[in-house]
Amino acid sequence: MFFPDLLLLFFFRRQGSNNFRDIAHSGRLLVIAAIDPDDKTKTPAVMETMKKLAHRRTSPLSSEARARFNFGIMDGVKWSKFVEQFNVHTVPYYFVLDAPNSKFYEDPKVDEADELETYLTDVAAGKVQAQREGMWGLPGRALKLANQYAPWSYLFVAANALVLGYVLYCICTGCCCGDDDDEFEEEDDKED
Repeated sequence: MFFPDLLLLFFFRRQGSNNFRDIAHSGRLLVIAAIDPDDKTKTPAVMETMKKLAHRRTSPLSSEARARFNFGIMDGVKWSKFVEQFNVHTVPYYFVLDAPNSKFYEDPKVDEADELETYLTDVAAGKVQAQREGMWGLPGRALKLANQYAPWSYLFVAANALVLGYVLYCICTGCCCGDDDDEFEEEDDKED
């Protein structure tokens, strides 16, 4: 499996796809900013935010919260297929990866430095619900999507539930409550 290139800010050196797995499985959660390196307006601000959060002495995070994270920046354009599994569809975008447990944290509303600081503090404190990767995370992502498009999504689900209920009702009445008149006609034929 190929792993994306990652600029790991904690060590302030360029990390490549050959050691992404080591970083992601280091025992710390990995805060990743997916960026577009060609975007000269948003990318510098994201880089500064991540450097500020990653720095031991100047980080606005508490030392306990900061100790739970490694910080990295990833080319979200080059690795778009990889980051899509974490609900990243636009860049810049922040998410937190818990690779050993196949979980991640993301909130599309977190797009400013102060929001990211609060969000990471909540993640470190266990106040944010993790999402599962892969098939096991599908129900959670579906519910999140439904809540995002509420109340229209609820109407869609209700309409589909009614159709499914009607189909099941028709199947059950057809199988269990079939036409009993045929049985009586057969009995009448035998008597004659």
